[in-house]
Amino acid sequence: MTKACRVFLLLFVLTIVNLNSVFGSDMNKALLDACDKGNLPDVKQLLADGADINAQSNLHETPLMVASARGRMKIVEFLLKNGADIEARASNGGTALFWASMFGHVDVVSHLLKKGACVDAPLYEGVTPLMEACNQGHLEVVKLLLNNGAFVNAREHSGLTSLMIASLNNRVKITEILLEKGADVHIKMRGRDGTVSALEMASQNGHREIVKLLKKYGANQ
Repeated sequence: MTKACRVFLLLFVLTIVNLNSVFGSDMNKALLDACDKGNLPDVKQLLADGADINAQSNLHETPLMVASARGRMKIVEFLLKNGADIEARASNGGTALFWASMFGHVDVVSHLLKKGACVDAPLYEGVTPLMEACNQGHLEVVKLLLNNGAFVNAREHSGLTSLMIASLNNRVKITEILLEKGADVHIKMRGRDGTVSALEMASQNGHREIVKLLKKYGANQ
């Protein structure tokens, strides 16, 4: 083979590799978009054509995360059956379970847990799926996470607990469930003016029902 032929062949191979990279990237973007829109036939076709089931957006969101956040149950089931990474993390540390919990998709949360998703997998700042469900007021998700072993007294990096978050946001039913499951009313976090408890948060914000509940379970300051 002449030198000219070898150079041509090398350039040809490099061109093919580059084109595959471009088309692969486009297919992965299309896969994320299909998961977002709930288009299962397109998801199946794109994967059959070579899209990466664990492709990531610029924020490291995977198809499973997108489908979970949107509540696309059929797509979530299909992706998991075909090897999607259930514990993949977005740029902030969120897993598929975190996103499903955040948006209140009970069926998706249930399915992810049945398939082995880590119930307490937190964001990098320490916020757990349970904390976020409490923050958003998703009572049924809260119950589901707790019944599957979520640590009720976990603390994020600033010291907040699920009970504090529920108390601060006046989530009466959620606060009651957390207390029934053993939430510690005595935990405090450090604030600008010293330490503060769930009771103080509720009291300062005028959440009277929460205050009564917390005192019923032994909170006194």
